[in-house]
Amino acid sequence: MKKIYFFYLIFVLAHISTSAQVSIKDSAIGLTMIDVGYKGFFPGGDMADRFGYTSSVGIHASHKFVNNFYLSTGFDFLFGGKIKETGILNSITVNGYLIDNEGNYTPPRMQESGFMIPFAVGKIFGGTLANNKNSGIFVEAGAQFIQHKIWFNLPRNRVPTLTKQYQKGYDRLTNGIGATQSIGYRFFANNGYANFVIGLDFSQNFTENRRSINLDTGFKDDKKRLDLLYGIRACWTLPIYKEAASKTYYY
Repeated sequence: MKKIYFFYLIFVLAHISTSAQVSIKDSAIGLTMIDVGYKGFFPGGDMADRFGYTSSVGIHASHKFVNNFYLSTGFDFLFGGKIKETGILNSITVNGYLIDNEGNYTPPRMQESGFMIPFAVGKIFGGTLANNKNSGIFVEAGAQFIQHKIWFNLPRNRVPTLTKQYQKGYDRLTNGIGATQSIGYRFFANNGYANFVIGLDFSQNFTENRRSINLDTGFKDDKKRLDLLYGIRACWTLPIYKEAASKTYYY
């Protein structure tokens, strides 16, 4: 599903990128915004028991209307190097190491992996601390699909007790839907070059473990989870807009 959505988003962006661009310094106008950037999250709730600081890189596409309301969607990859949930591999390790096919010790490198697909509605308060009516403080709210798991960074098929199939019994694959909120500042330069967005992001996600059994416990984890994320975003923005009355273009 995530691959289909990602390539669909790339197709949409490639299609709208053929639109012409003009100056936005004179008035609020409708435009398409493509944000590419980084988000950094501190997890809370049940997610804080499993992962530490979580990073995200992604691409978002939004359409802003003349009244400065906008609709947005995108795709964010989640990753992190801090796994707090301990003892997962105790039953298949020796002195903390896995044994590969040749009898060598292999450290069980575990990382966080996942993605988010958000859908949001936002409002830019144009002219607030800005040089034109399209820039200013924004607020945003919406919903998202989120999925995360523990990823095992191991040589492929070299550890018989943790092959790709067996990893499903330990990876804690978890997903669900959540609510999102954001507040920040969006800036469009009058010359069309230095465009960016910075802000604070929050989400409350209602998730569940999707594996039929956890091999380390021998039971299915059917707990209802509340995974919280608090973080920052910093993105570069490509504005794409067209005004038929103008023959001046900016890229």
